[in-house]
Amino acid sequence: MAERQAGLRVIEGVFIFAVAQIVSIGVTLLVAGYVSIRTGALISALTLAGVALVLLAGACGNPLSCLGRWRVPAPLILLSIAASAAILPVSMTIEAVVAKRLPIPEEMVEVLLELLRADNLAQLAYVWLVAALGAAASEELVFRGILQRSLSMRMKGWHALLITSLIFSLLHTIWRMAPVFVVSVYLGLLYLWTDSLVPPMVAHLTVNTFTVIMVWLTTRAGVASPAWIIESKAPPLALVVVSTIIFAVLLLKIREMAAASRTHEEPVIG
Repeated sequence: MAERQAGLRVIEGVFIFAVAQIVSIGVTLLVAGYVSIRTGALISALTLAGVALVLLAGACGNPLSCLGRWRVPAPLILLSIAASAAILPVSMTIEAVVAKRLPIPEEMVEVLLELLRADNLAQLAYVWLVAALGAAASEELVFRGILQRSLSMRMKGWHALLITSLIFSLLHTIWRMAPVFVVSVYLGLLYLWTDSLVPPMVAHLTVNTFTVIMVWLTTRAGVASPAWIIESKAPPLALVVVSTIIFAVLLLKIREMAAASRTHEEPVIG
């Protein structure tokens, strides 16, 4: 992968990542008392991506050229979507187990519910735009496209992936660190194997979309949601086992297909 990253040095990648995070957090704090939590989250995502792209343009000229490939076989995208759905029961189970031993503060749960709650389809669309699309695009750009990619210039891909996933999970709070770390490793693997932001972005979007829809459907049914956090209620064990097996099979297939795809493509990015 290193041969495709000549346009972005490690110090540049880490600097861009840090500045984008700091500015995004600063802007979010500034607008916190004037806009809703959802709008604040959208502003945060746009600021994160915007600052990163501007700085990336200064470092690389064409920012997209520094992020890897953009042409990915459709079957690989479909496999990423399927694997993302399969990892959800595992992630929810981990979150439920952690919530039972380390309950999330009520005020944090309220913030999460305020972000995800939707009373009609228009609100649901806005929630999806903010929590699913906005988060997936901005976070994958900064964490996988910039941080993991730049770290891979000076260390093994696996090491860069784990460091990035650790930082990613820590920034999602200590209460959600474990499940977020697992999902982040999966997203990092997609990027490591494909050298493309498309699969991890689509996968991240899939995970967030399923979460938004589940919260919406269960809330409309009068069930406390997200139940795996509020009530520490994990999915049925049989579902978790089956989905884990399916996820493992899909992951192996993704790796195989990604290797075949990159073998037959010229390394023109970088």
